[in-house]
Amino acid sequence: MEQMYPLLQNYTLLDITVPGTHDSLTYDLSTIISLGADDSSPELSEILHLASEIGITPSSWIRNQSKTQGLSVSQQLDSGVRFVDFRIMYTSDDWYSLHFMQSNHKAVDYLREVRSWIDSHPKEIVTLWLSKHGSPCATGEDQYPGVTVDQKRAFWSQLEQIMSGVLVNAQRFPINETTIGTLVANNNRVVVYASDYILFTGSSPYATDACLIDNTLCSGVSDEVSGNKCEMQNFENAESILKKDKAANKFFLMSMASSGTQNQLLYSFLVTYIDIDRQDNILKCAQTFNIPGMDSWCPPHLQDISQLTNYYNQISLEASFTNQWGLPNAIYIDAVDSDGAIRTGTQLFKGNELSRYAYVATLLHRNLRLACTKPDPLCDQLLTAVLKSRASFPYVRWNDTEHGRIGNWPI
Repeated sequence: MEQMYPLLQNYTLLDITVPGTHDSLTYDLSTIISLGADDSSPELSEILHLASEIGITPSSWIRNQSKTQGLSVSQQLDSGVRFVDFRIMYTSDDWYSLHFMQSNHKAVDYLREVRSWIDSHPKEIVTLWLSKHGSPCATGEDQYPGVTVDQKRAFWSQLEQIMSGVLVNAQRFPINETTIGTLVANNNRVVVYASDYILFTGSSPYATDACLIDNTLCSGVSDEVSGNKCEMQNFENAESILKKDKAANKFFLMSMASSGTQNQLLYSFLVTYIDIDRQDNILKCAQTFNIPGMDSWCPPHLQDISQLTNYYNQISLEASFTNQWGLPNAIYIDAVDSDGAIRTGTQLFKGNELSRYAYVATLLHRNLRLACTKPDPLCDQLLTAVLKSRASFPYVRWNDTEHGRIGNWPI
């Protein structure tokens, strides 16, 4: 994005589009179940209860059902990500990241990693969203169950210390009014959207209430027909949504992530640990995805589901490029890889195992369309780079029905 700075400096953050990651810190999950985990994943909680009744402690399996990213947060930023889904919970007497399991390291360690990256990239802006489970407006016990105000404020104080000098003062520089150039000139380059804003930050000017996130969710990969239609409609109408949201100082965010259903998780657990009726359970697991012809593969990891989801995500992303539709202020997505790509293949199998799609380049192309309304050598240079990336990681579909990839479905 730094290369685009001369073109984007007169726009606000609510005018442009940035790539994001969903459950950004799950690359570093431990095998320790986090406090509050049953609220963030009731399906896994029920299966954990079942496991305990039959004497199984499936910590590694649960971690496999919780991990959505493979790159560290600094590697994500290097790949072009500028929106970080920073999920946290007070557990084990400190704040950790979580997705059912708590992270290996404390949350402040990941903040320090972001700070180090920001210091090395003086014209970049990064947006963090702090929540427990991606609920913008939940407060108190509904957001951080069992956590005191003092514990919340103590973490916020640590964040302010770590990010001292680079946090956006949202009262002095309203997000919908302040240009990117002004933010960079004043070294206000870390935007924090905080869920439970008042109790968590004490109404700090260095955070913005996450209730100002317009968080758009479509159905997941188990209902791909509806999900694809929803994504297409959001992209086609994005410019009007952006205009309306900007007037209200809202950040238009769209999830393109997915997860397993309760039944899929149950059958995956049974396939992993119970030999009885194994083939029947594989069939039942596969059928929860409602993908024609997929009847013999039960994805063993959430990342397998993430990459299957991305295989279909590329359809609507490519349509946005081809039709020159708008895009949200940020998309957050799973299985982001190096070079700004998202994984769409099966990884463990031959053929299209390492197929990837140019996620970051496709989103950045929308910014070039916004800013490059007249001839400009820098526009030409950046457009060439974006198109080169798209050519390196093109839109590709194929038929591998066993693993849920279909070349002419849902459209």
